[in-house]
Amino acid sequence: MAHGEFVMIGAYTTYVVQQIFVKYCPESIRDVYYFVAIPAAFGVTFILGSLLEKFIISRLYGREIDGLLATGA
Repeated sequence: MAHGEFVMIGAYTTYVVQQIFVKYCPESIRDVYYFVAIPAAFGVTFILGSLLEKFIISRLYGREIDGLLATGA
């Protein structure tokens, strides 16, 4: 149920990387931020998803309604 939230985390990470490139990189290499932003978005989202699984979801195995409530809110 938390798919939308994780998509937004990836999108926000991409935006932050783009803003870092605009602020700190010369204009000649600003267009290659995609090559940094996409792996960064996957990495940040993976780390946050892993932490959510380890600390919250794994404690709710076998309790379907509680798991749905924890990830759908």
